[in-house]
Amino acid sequence: MASITSHHLVAQMLAHTAQRTRPTDTPYAPPALAGDTTTAISLGSPVELPPRALADVIKRRRSGNIVQSNIRKEQLAALLSAWHAELPSCLLPDPSFHTLAFPVALTVDELPPAVYRYDGATCRLFHIGPATPEALRKDILLQWEHGSAAALIFLVVPLSRWLHRCGDRGYRSLALQAGWITDRLYLIAEALGLSYTASGGYAPACADRLLCLDGYHYTAFFSFVVGGARR
Repeated sequence: MASITSHHLVAQMLAHTAQRTRPTDTPYAPPALAGDTTTAISLGSPVELPPRALADVIKRRRSGNIVQSNIRKEQLAALLSAWHAELPSCLLPDPSFHTLAFPVALTVDELPPAVYRYDGATCRLFHIGPATPEALRKDILLQWEHGSAAALIFLVVPLSRWLHRCGDRGYRSLALQAGWITDRLYLIAEALGLSYTASGGYAPACADRLLCLDGYHYTAFFSFVVGGARR
């Protein structure tokens, strides 16, 4: 069995287990994230959500089978707007703790199939690399049917940042933040009438390679899978 070095995330979690939450003045300088900024794609304005009562949306919200059908670029923009809402300070000590969105577009109208990084400040997508349902099913996904999705949105977290500040309790904090964003994704997808589900059904190390993450400063924590209109 391979040894766990002092730089391994598991070792860091163990080393900080008894440490209380504390602020740190240590400068945070994570590596640059992948994504071609010179060919960025603007998503434009998100589609307006249909006029449905919030109580009805909450009542009908549920995971379900993914319908193999295209979605519109404006619908993807609406889903990614989940990252625009202001987070409570307890979940976001400063911007460096923010969960990021890495969409994988498969059948999104007006959008080439590829892996992207979403820049919320400019509502643009930065191209990372190619993506096909076949490659995702072979190398990434543990639930084969999710390869039929129109898009997958990976929630990428600065895990080492949280652990350095909060010890192992940082994992709980980032999980709460990711859950808060995922809940918004559920509500938006339901309001749009799409098929959708949250999923951890992927190989984490393989997902990190797909997204060009080092698995230390940033790692794929969860995903949201969306397909065409629910029948």
